[in-house]
Amino acid sequence: MKKKVFSILFTIVLICSLSLVTAVPVAGADPATLEVSQPVQVTSDSYYERGQAIRYDGADYWLFYGRSATVTGNYQDSNPDTHDYEIYYKKAASVAGLVGADPQAVPGAVGCYLGEIGAAYVNGNMWTFATVPSTNYVGRKSLYGWYTSDGGENWTQVVDMADNLPPGAAHHDEIGFNGKLYVMANYPDGNAGWHTKYTDDPVATTITWSSYVPLSTPNLINGTGHFFVENSELYIGILRTSPSKDNKILQYSDSPESWVELCSAASTGWDPTLFKVDGRYVFAQAPWINEGGGRQYIIAWSNDTLDSTFFSEPSVSISAGKYGSNTWVDMWPIGFTDQGGDSYLFFTSERNPSDVTSEIAGNIWYLEVDWTLTNDHYTYIQEAIDAANPGDTINVAEGTYPEYLHITTDNLTIEGAGIDQSIIDLDGLIPYWHYSGCSSSFASRGGVLITGSGSSDDIIEGVNFEGFTVKNAGLNPPITTSGTHTGSDDAAILTDSTASWGTNDLVGQWVHNVSDKLIVIDISGNNPIRSYGLITANTATTVTATLAGGLENDWDKGDAYVVIPYEEYVDVAEDLQDDITGISIQNGKDIVISYCKSINNGSSGIGVSYARCVSAHKYSEGITIDHCISSDNSRNGISIGKYVGAVTITNNTCSNNGGPHPTDPSRERMGVGITVSGLNSANPISGVISDNICANNGFEGIVLKDYSDGVIIENNIVTGHNSDQDGAGIFFYGKKSIPSNCDNHIIRNNTVTGNIRGIVAYYAQYCTIENNTITTDSGSFPEGQAAIKLDNANNITVIDNSISCDGTGITIQSYNSTHNSSANTFTGNTISGAKFAGILIYGPYACDNIFTYNTITGTTSLTLWAGSSWEETQADGVFIDDDAGTGNVFRYNNIYGNADDGMENQLTTQVDATYNWWGHASGPSGPDGRMNDDESKVIGKGDSILGNVDWDPWLPQPVDHTPHHPVPPGLEDMH
Repeated sequence: MKKKVFSILFTIVLICSLSLVTAVPVAGADPATLEVSQPVQVTSDSYYERGQAIRYDGADYWLFYGRSATVTGNYQDSNPDTHDYEIYYKKAASVAGLVGADPQAVPGAVGCYLGEIGAAYVNGNMWTFATVPSTNYVGRKSLYGWYTSDGGENWTQVVDMADNLPPGAAHHDEIGFNGKLYVMANYPDGNAGWHTKYTDDPVATTITWSSYVPLSTPNLINGTGHFFVENSELYIGILRTSPSKDNKILQYSDSPESWVELCSAASTGWDPTLFKVDGRYVFAQAPWINEGGGRQYIIAWSNDTLDSTFFSEPSVSISAGKYGSNTWVDMWPIGFTDQGGDSYLFFTSERNPSDVTSEIAGNIWYLEVDWTLTNDHYTYIQEAIDAANPGDTINVAEGTYPEYLHITTDNLTIEGAGIDQSIIDLDGLIPYWHYSGCSSSFASRGGVLITGSGSSDDIIEGVNFEGFTVKNAGLNPPITTSGTHTGSDDAAILTDSTASWGTNDLVGQWVHNVSDKLIVIDISGNNPIRSYGLITANTATTVTATLAGGLENDWDKGDAYVVIPYEEYVDVAEDLQDDITGISIQNGKDIVISYCKSINNGSSGIGVSYARCVSAHKYSEGITIDHCISSDNSRNGISIGKYVGAVTITNNTCSNNGGPHPTDPSRERMGVGITVSGLNSANPISGVISDNICANNGFEGIVLKDYSDGVIIENNIVTGHNSDQDGAGIFFYGKKSIPSNCDNHIIRNNTVTGNIRGIVAYYAQYCTIENNTITTDSGSFPEGQAAIKLDNANNITVIDNSISCDGTGITIQSYNSTHNSSANTFTGNTISGAKFAGILIYGPYACDNIFTYNTITGTTSLTLWAGSSWEETQADGVFIDDDAGTGNVFRYNNIYGNADDGMENQLTTQVDATYNWWGHASGPSGPDGRMNDDESKVIGKGDSILGNVDWDPWLPQPVDHTPHHPVPPGLEDMH
């Protein structure tokens, strides 16, 4: 029960008794574990509900509570301390079943004091109790009971079970114990303070009561209390408010009948409950403080024994009664243990289940008490994060948590119950924005945002985030209205003839010009809104705003806009969804994200980048992302940018990410499974990307770009990237002007199948592509893309790959004289069933490459560059275009069984293709069945040669690739 009249006394007691409240965290203290679990809402009426009591009748659980007949507000905007409550109950075969049970009114149980309800099960009858206006004493209260013997079909009212109770402190509780009904009440029947009595037959026509027994000497005055039964023992947990405010635990003695005080300590709370959880006693109550319009929250003590040491340890938190700066009331805790041994804490709460920024009328909730009782407990994850110290662990139980998270504490471990068990669902919520006052609306946000606290060089270190599902970040943002700007240009007066706003309804909200974005043609789509403002007035059809943010503050006739309660809104795709990453790390160091799922978010699933609106430390390093699922997000699965040093991305699944590209008309889709890039030339990204599955993303599977050195990409499955004409499985590239920014990578042992292009190296050098299995699938686009493509890439080793594709097997191209495709080696690769060419070389700077120990077979016909003057139709093992570079050498390859030529060279410069197997011991053939350079020579029966090719000597039998040994001595002469 919240009592504002005691606030002065409470303040005095708080100063004297601070040691008994939850301990204040101390820097350097031993690491602690904090617990989080979500309460379950049991009732949901719009009228205020509170004062619950729960009992079991051997078959069903009965939850009784008061419902106000008039109050629909809360302590922030109304006064629920009325005497107009009616008793309702829910009945179910399990505690969980109470949630879905229909509420029933107890007939005649009206006008109840403060909604304070009692209950008891005695001799086959279920009872409920409340204090109502006395008919015998004017202005006083009387305790009434109502009981049913037929499961609630019929109720009998029993009057004046205790009478003459004070109108402002008519507190009471009831229990069935040893076949008797025990009642305790404050000032009953003219007695001073708390007393108890009992009866053997509460349903008698005239009830015979025992004598009143005071709870102690001197009498306990005022306060509130509840019974607790343990086997053959009866206890009371109670708060005394006079002459001092104390918590006490009392034990009943029946010979002589009395109450023995077991322990006592100064108190700061209200409305205690005593119960037991897995062998440990718990005493919970609800302090009240004047914070943010008033806050009441729940704390508890626990101990193995009920003795004088019970309150010796500090209390721990149970619920915070707030979220950030928004406060409300959590009160009247009631402990209960069911027949299966599971314990619950029922309480009244004004928490709004759909909006942490506002309160609603009180309803009944429960927490299943399954955490370690010596740990602080919270009902929101963010409140636990805010209370934690570096080194602490936060355990988050199974449940759905509708809250954006912001983590700024170093060395914090946050552990959920597992994927799809601890769920952070952000659908329809206002996102958190870290850097208030940033000049751009595209700022640091995230469903779970892990970042420094905000100083210019602040970083966050050592955070572990594990075992969560994060979903729907930015989905269905709370848009108040939307429309089209039909007024004059360069004005912030927006008119919409279809609107019907009330005058000044929108004042204080933000209008965003979603048509006015910085259009940059790139695959990132990172294009913030350039014009937005704070609404200062509105009529029924016109909004007037003070332009306050963006890069231009420019409005044009026809611009689309939305009105939304928050400033930071980004909608690149103009789909009225907010572009927010599910899990975002900014300015982070040594962070681990593991065993998480991030799905259906407005931007990427998991993102690592730099913090905006700071001036110094703008990168992350030492990040591990392991065993995560990132799927169905609007942008990428895992996106790492502006990064320094080694990254570890292992055992993740990234699928179905991306959507239609919003800014580049040449791109059908955007969305990459995994994309990484470094900070700058001096600070490249390195590390490992291994054992991941990247499937069916909009654009590409794995992308390694811009300032990277020494990344290992291995043992990944990359498949199904064929929704964009330039889609690819694995794409690694540097900046065109500085290809040395993409160096020393190893791409090995990957299965890259069903993509338009398999593995692409673009402006890269000194990398290895090894032992990958590659197929291509052009989807709805024209066939002909490469399984492996080197585009202005040099010193690449391509070795032992297995290729089967609907385009070219390996393509080497370059038109850049400075950064060409040269000095690449291709060894031990098997290319079967390609189209157009097993190996295609074009561009004048695709030169000086070496091909050895490869097998190229089964190429079929395809036309490339259709409709252009350089259209070609080929089915060659090797095709060297007429603009290709020179110096390419082919030795010890098996080139056979191709539908057209084994090799066609369109250059006038001869290509060295000696010591190859052409499919027959007699050597290659010419296009008409004879050798094309000298018809007097022996007629070969192998694949044909066309153009200026030096093929003699040839190999009379296939080469064994696998050890890549040189041809045995003398073999080259056997022809």
